[in-house]
Amino acid sequence: MWTLNDSYQRPHGILYRFVQALTAVMVLACLVCGYLGLRAIVWRHESELAVMLTSGLMIAGAVGGILGAAYLVLGAHGIRFILSFNWMSVQVGMVAAMLMYGIYNALFPIMPTYATESAAVRALQGAVDGALIGAFVGGLTAFVSGRPVFLSFAGLVRYGAVFLLVLGALSIAIFIGTQPTIPGNVTVWLIVPFMLVLRLGVSLYDRYQAARTSPAQEESGDYSGYYEEPA
Repeated sequence: MWTLNDSYQRPHGILYRFVQALTAVMVLACLVCGYLGLRAIVWRHESELAVMLTSGLMIAGAVGGILGAAYLVLGAHGIRFILSFNWMSVQVGMVAAMLMYGIYNALFPIMPTYATESAAVRALQGAVDGALIGAFVGGLTAFVSGRPVFLSFAGLVRYGAVFLLVLGALSIAIFIGTQPTIPGNVTVWLIVPFMLVLRLGVSLYDRYQAARTSPAQEESGDYSGYYEEPA
């Protein structure tokens, strides 16, 4: 017999997970194809539009298929690392890089061949490329920072500092990899140790700041959180 509590039960079962996984793959395909298609249009590569859309479908199908299969078989435990990832860092990184690259490309064209474009078009071109760069750097920033992103002044200052450190490390790795006497794949191999060193440095700095702040609070005699009822 149906009861009122049945309407509040969370759906479960492999069919439920199949519908969710299939829907997620479709959404991912729309996002990837939409981004690649938009990039082809704003950079005047309309002839490559079909290739970009096909590539987007292949990428979304491969990534979504693997994650969808893991979710279908193992449930939420199979994609726990996806669900627990600091996606706010990726989003803030995207916005920051879109603004940075959009403004820079509008003022100083990255590619001289597009200098004849209007400033608005160049800003859009830089923002589209900056979105992908910012998402990647934001993901690395989440690993290096090791803390959630707080959208306050102090939180954004800390995030911005770590973000610029990661961006600088990537720039150094790319610069080293573009040298004529050095293999190009060195850039990829340098990213891992660079990020590990930054993670260690940020962790040590956070511990230093915590140890420095705690004695100061104890010496100040701040007992605002403690109240004793008078007799």
